[in-house]
Amino acid sequence: MRRALADLAPLLVWRNPEHYAYVAKLENTSLAWEFLRRNPEYRADVGSWLPQWLALDKVGCEKLELWEPVEAKMERLCEKWKLWPVFGLGIPNSRRPPNFKNLQVPLGPDIVGWSINGEIEDYSSSLGDYGPAVTLRIHLNQPVSEQLKATKKIIESVAEAYGVKPPRLCHKDVRRQDRKYPLYLQILDARLEGASLAVIAKALYGPDREAYEAARDDTRTAVGLAQGGYLGLCRLPPRRGKQ
Repeated sequence: MRRALADLAPLLVWRNPEHYAYVAKLENTSLAWEFLRRNPEYRADVGSWLPQWLALDKVGCEKLELWEPVEAKMERLCEKWKLWPVFGLGIPNSRRPPNFKNLQVPLGPDIVGWSINGEIEDYSSSLGDYGPAVTLRIHLNQPVSEQLKATKKIIESVAEAYGVKPPRLCHKDVRRQDRKYPLYLQILDARLEGASLAVIAKALYGPDREAYEAARDDTRTAVGLAQGGYLGLCRLPPRRGKQ
């Protein structure tokens, strides 16, 4: 239990940029996790739930009435942070990412039998790199406009069946910024350690006024990514060379 609780301590020695070299190799979901696991509120939520789960697990408790409130709390937290409850919460000091809801959707049975232009055509629904996908056929020797209307209905119906809505980026600055992600994480680690903006600016940017303003702007972006923008990171196009 002590080891698990120690996983809620500050993450890295933030003044050393070499500690963040691994960020350049991360896939989107792992990158998103790097920001979420540095969110103080998320860390506090896991910190309030984890001791309860560990206490029951340690004694091998088999009483359902004791497990139910702990599991219910975990499910509420997963919903709050847009994680799949079946896979559980991520532990902040683990680099293994949890399963984000807006990226990974449980597989369901393929649905067939939709009508396109008055004829029954099969289509299948599946998971692609960016979530659920629909595969169907458009007949070029048939009126295309009518088929496109039917296709729109199919897509909407499949999305409803999966319980998926088009994701809304939670922060205006969610776009690929590979060169700055390590710096943003340094800032978040510094904040976890209690460093002020002035200290962060001087340590990472320099002593002048322009450095302070740059640190202020980057801090806003970093905090935004940790507070919700991580969901947008999940859906960024793959990095070059990581198709």
